[in-house]
Amino acid sequence: MITIFKYTLDAGNVELDFPVGAKILTVAGQNDTPCIWAEVDTEAPTEKVIFEVYGTGHEIKRGMGIDREHIGTVLLCGGSLVWHVYRWCGI
Repeated sequence: MITIFKYTLDAGNVELDFPVGAKILTVAGQNDTPCIWAEVDTEAPTEKVIFEVYGTGHEIKRGMGIDREHIGTVLLCGGSLVWHVYRWCGI
């Protein structure tokens, strides 16, 4: 069954069990927490997916053979906190 799931994030690295083929719809804040909404097939097997959450001005670690895709920016606490969310694309 295809449905939309919400995943919550913390600052730093977050490893989630994502259904294979999940399509990220948006990244936004809810109750001052960064979240990802994705369209998923609930019958698909899952895979580990790593996301990184960086605040504005925080160092983004380069190297380590990791490719990243920026998937969205989230404003929290009335815009006083800005988080940038990346998905690891390969190791």
